[in-house]
Amino acid sequence: MTLREATADMVDEHTRLLGKVSGSYSSTSAPHGLNGHYDGDSREETRSSAATIEPDRQFRWKEGLALLLGVFLVNSDSAILLAIFQQIASDLNALPSASWIITSYLVGVIIAQPLFGKLSDIYGRKPLLLVAYCCYCTGGLLAGIGFSFYSVLLGRAIAGFGNAGITVLVSTLIVDLVPMRDVAVWRSLVYAINQTGRAIGPSLGGFIADNANWRWALLYQTPLNILSLVFIWWKMTFPLPHQTEDTQETPPRSKFRRIDFSGAISLGLANCSLLLFLDQIQRNFGNFQPLHAAIPGGTWIAFIAVFIAVEAFWAKEPILPLRLMVKRNVFSSYAIQFLQTAAQMAFYTSVPLYFRVTQGSSNTNVAVRLLLITLGTIIGGLISGFVIKWTGLYRLVIWVSLTLSNASFFAIFLRWRGSTGWLECLYGFPVGLGFGVSLSAAFIALTARLDPSEVAVSTSGFYLSLNLGSLIGVSFASLLVQASVQRTLLENLKDLPNRRQIVRDVMSNFDNISRLSGRVRDLVLGAYTESLVKVWLFALVCGSLAFAASLIMREGQLSRGRNKRGGN
Repeated sequence: MTLREATADMVDEHTRLLGKVSGSYSSTSAPHGLNGHYDGDSREETRSSAATIEPDRQFRWKEGLALLLGVFLVNSDSAILLAIFQQIASDLNALPSASWIITSYLVGVIIAQPLFGKLSDIYGRKPLLLVAYCCYCTGGLLAGIGFSFYSVLLGRAIAGFGNAGITVLVSTLIVDLVPMRDVAVWRSLVYAINQTGRAIGPSLGGFIADNANWRWALLYQTPLNILSLVFIWWKMTFPLPHQTEDTQETPPRSKFRRIDFSGAISLGLANCSLLLFLDQIQRNFGNFQPLHAAIPGGTWIAFIAVFIAVEAFWAKEPILPLRLMVKRNVFSSYAIQFLQTAAQMAFYTSVPLYFRVTQGSSNTNVAVRLLLITLGTIIGGLISGFVIKWTGLYRLVIWVSLTLSNASFFAIFLRWRGSTGWLECLYGFPVGLGFGVSLSAAFIALTARLDPSEVAVSTSGFYLSLNLGSLIGVSFASLLVQASVQRTLLENLKDLPNRRQIVRDVMSNFDNISRLSGRVRDLVLGAYTESLVKVWLFALVCGSLAFAASLIMREGQLSRGRNKRGGN
């Protein structure tokens, strides 16, 4: 038995999540697929490490919980802002610019997300994770104690950098250190905690702001993040970054030269331009000026072209290698994540509007209805992890979950037409269930067939597709509602001389609907209902395209041993 074989036998499905690990990753090529059979164009990539691992189950869960706590805090914190960002802006005399409190955070996330994966390959997972925690704590403190609007924006942008690093690196570390079938379980826990944080965040933020001050809603998580940072620095040891013959014994200056600054800058500017493009369209929809949107739109296209050229012809170590996109499982997983997230966010943001406008539901009533979707998402993520662990299959799991969520979307499209009782609200639960299963399984499909050196950069791209999908989903849902309501009302109220004022009033404040007379009020409610039906059709189309993307995915029987993969 060779040293490599002996090491591989030591690291099986009983290996603890995170241990005292030293050494580096290497990969070998063999003409085998995931089932151990030759499949022509695929290879089995086997990770090995001359690691010393202490089989201490209790310590494993301590370390795992430390990482999961970070996931919960960053997601609950980002959701907290949804409840209090307008109050923050009002207290700082900047209410017209309130949305920039959310936007600045998104800018930080989408700029940093592609960077952390590749930087962790160069400098190591632990240093970059500590940097991410430092950014998050610094941003939280700066925003919480900030006495000017711009200091709050700066703090939220820095916190966005930290969010990007924590989410990418926690998922990458799970793939690094856990057997592939157990990755599914741990990944499902990450997804469940992610959704739990997002569900609890708005209520927690509102409670803190009502009973103390909005500053404490931004500061409360900082001590917990500092404790996590100290624990990771003091107690946790991660594998060294992937090394090749060309990168071993690399001096610091050479490592710095490996960073793809041109790719990072061009992609970051492209994502910011897209954000500004969508923001311009939504802000100025009623008085749309094509030139205002054309400038950021043209800038976005130009920077995307520059990024593609840099990654294809210039960068020696791209932050997002384009060659990965031609791999079937990578492309399919990214497409599923992007499309399902767009559908999820379009649906999730339209539900409160639907029940408030058509039925006059209270915020508490709407929150309970949304809870059905969130519970489905959490349960779906957990189900996905355990089913994949038991069966080793992921494509079939994705097919079943997408079919379930699309069938529920179709039922909502047919039945939610203005008078929806509690029984038919249950349609939202299988939608959430399908989201949870498919998005958790898509990550397993992405990482199961990758070489260890490709996992970090692919994970960065996976989370970037999530954030872009979220941005597109929210923006398109808002545009569909605005365009449909405005067009329908201008046509149906053409006999009224003040029709444009009525349209402006009901689109700027929902409370104005209740002040309208019977016929006009019915027309307004009908216009909103019709517009929301279009949003659900958009979500159904996105879900159907996600199912189509899953058809090109390769299935694979996951090994019970230590992270064995085959090529895409």
